[in-house]
Amino acid sequence: MNGEKLKQKMEERKITGYEMERITGVSQTTISQIKKGERNNPKILTVKKIAEALDVRIEELI
Repeated sequence: MNGEKLKQKMEERKITGYEMERITGVSQTTISQIKKGERNNPKILTVKKIAEALDVRIEELI
């Protein structure tokens, strides 16, 4: 998962890490690690939840 793309999509939709955690159930720590590039290969279920919350296709985040 591309952290820069995730960061961009979250900014476009004005969604904070806290809101993303509330919507997806994925911890703010995990989301932050993905955005920083510290976690490059999250579980597919995590990617799916994030994509759904951002209303984008998974491919847009890869």
